[in-house]
Amino acid sequence: MKTGELSTKTVESESKKKHRNNNADSSVMSESESNTGTGVKSVKCYVCEKTFKKKSQMQIHYRTHTGEKPYSCKTCGKRFSQNCHLSVHMKIHKGEKPFPCNVCEKTFRDTLTLKYHMRVHTGEKPYSCTISGKGFCQSNNLNIHMRTHTGERPYPCQICEKRFIDSSTLKRHIRTHTGEKPYVCKTCGKSFIQKNILSVHMRIHTGEKTHPCELCGKSFRSRELLLVHTCGKSFSDRGIFTAHMRGHSGETLRFLFDAYIFQSRKEKQSSY
Repeated sequence: MKTGELSTKTVESESKKKHRNNNADSSVMSESESNTGTGVKSVKCYVCEKTFKKKSQMQIHYRTHTGEKPYSCKTCGKRFSQNCHLSVHMKIHKGEKPFPCNVCEKTFRDTLTLKYHMRVHTGEKPYSCTISGKGFCQSNNLNIHMRTHTGERPYPCQICEKRFIDSSTLKRHIRTHTGEKPYVCKTCGKSFIQKNILSVHMRIHTGEKTHPCELCGKSFRSRELLLVHTCGKSFSDRGIFTAHMRGHSGETLRFLFDAYIFQSRKEKQSSY
């Protein structure tokens, strides 16, 4: 009886040892050792079991589990898991955008960003929300949108503890505390918290009005101004106004309203 028990334990121990060795072998397997006999080489990640054709590809993938980022930018200190990602990042500092759009001539730092941009022209939105049916050009945008349904806000402000659905919205919010306005109008020198607000502001100088009202034909510089026009409601409190605008957008606003969007009660009184 005891001999049988010992034999069983020995088999179990050897089985576990073999399993560990197989996993270890897969993590350090050379390309020649990984040949399965079918002519197709395969290296498996022993954490998630995803397979790769080359050991080097698996090693790069493994950094997603360890969080290792061995490549750092000498200019800003930002770190990356792959050297190619660092190379793309460096173009931000150098101002390089070698990949042009053949439709609107806008240029981009890498082919992937250009690919996403092209969907603006084609209207392609391959990622759709299973709840609302709304489509998105990028999977990351869909993930952010899903938080409007789940209520998840994983990005807290360290100053006021307000929480946000994505890091870019948090970054813009932080500027309300610091007073930073990095986007400057080259015509009049006025500065703004966001790039898109600067773009809308520039239409004051150019006279461009890209958002027409379908009822009366009047055009406006921004979608937000068009919404204010079509709705007709005005508010004395910015917070109430922002909450009201969410009803138009269907989701949490991902922009800060400029002064010309908000019509305060005091401004109305001064016009009398």
